[in-house]
Amino acid sequence: MNEEFLWITTKLLHSKFLAQLDHFSEKLLQIFQSKGGVTGQKIKKILAIKDASDNINIRRERVLKSLVIYHNEDPNSLFKEYLLSAAEDAENDVATTVMGIYTFQRDEIGEPDDVGVVIEGMKVLTNVGSAITALPEPGLN
Repeated sequence: MNEEFLWITTKLLHSKFLAQLDHFSEKLLQIFQSKGGVTGQKIKKILAIKDASDNINIRRERVLKSLVIYHNEDPNSLFKEYLLSAAEDAENDVATTVMGIYTFQRDEIGEPDDVGVVIEGMKVLTNVGSAITALPEPGLN
């Protein structure tokens, strides 16, 4: 798909997506913050974590998670987050995951200790830095 997008638009899909996400993030945040009810509470919790970090990839990840919640979907179906204090349970969960991006960290606010991709219960990428950098890039079909 990345090659077709490049051929049609002469632009890289991954970098174009991230540029557009950055461009529209402020407007999306305004929309998210106006959301009420249970969905609004979930989004506010995600965004509170985002506000504690200056890392652009963590901010992007939080905006994407908020977008998923805004559309009444479960972000935990793709983004798997675990605390290192529960590593054994987390490893068991990862082993039963069909596909996802996992994050291991010491606490909910800090930088991740390990981020990777799991497919059919196997870690296929590890230590990629953030959930955003775990997204497929052009040429990695």
